Amino acid sequence: MPPLDPAVARPVGAMLFVLLGAVQFLLVPDGFEHAPYVGVCLILAMLMSLGGSAGFLADTRSRVWWYALAEGVANVLGVTYAMTWGIPLVEGGIGGWGRWTHLLLVLSGLLSALAVWTLWSERHRRRGGPPVTSALERHRRPPPRPRSPAR
Repeated sequence: MPPLDPAVARPVGAMLFVLLGAVQFLLVPDGFEHAPYVGVCLILAMLMSLGGSAGFLADTRSRVWWYALAEGVANVLGVTYAMTWGIPLVEGGIGGWGRWTHLLLVLSGLLSALAVWTLWSERHRRRGGPPVTSALERHRRPPPRPRSPAR
């Protein structure tokens, strides 16, 4: 897997958060129609998504990517649960939510995959930089630092 450029990943992550918030906003009227607590939970989820987008604009550290991973996985698990077993304390299935829940599932999966890829790239970059792809590059690169002895 090639390393990911943070200058590209952060705006894409912010847009995925905005799209998640927009889909959750479109689900709010149906949520209040099913049960008031479902609508309130959707409003909170929308605010959390918009907060994640603001986090990408304000912070460059990896903690925002961990938040994106947690948000994406939570959305995937919640939507899968609602599609499989229904919404807790609500009679009947999810009804007309199908068109939006599938989009919510895809966007959450994309956000989770992007977060994993970015966290993996950051870890790889901290460990030793990008991979050496030619003998000339290996010749130009300084020798690796010796590791400190184990204590």
